[in-house]
Amino acid sequence: MVMVVVDSFVTGTARGYLNARTAGESTGLSDDEFWAAHGPTMEQAFGSGDYPTLASMADDSFAFTQEQAFEFGLHRLLDGIEAFIAQR
Repeated sequence: MVMVVVDSFVTGTARGYLNARTAGESTGLSDDEFWAAHGPTMEQAFGSGDYPTLASMADDSFAFTQEQAFEFGLHRLLDGIEAFIAQR
């Protein structure tokens, strides 16, 4: 099961990375253009009070690369697996 979980994490992260890289080709929008178009909707949602946790986050909370997200997630996953093995 550990191998399946690690493989699923790697595969899912790789899929997300590839989707993000090819999104511009399929939508015709750059990443900056996409967020500029959706910015007003996001601001309205955050200002509504319906999402207080997201609204309270710093503006740069999502300013990370796909590689940083992968490394962070893999470390947390492996830490959990290590704890699981230590308990056995």
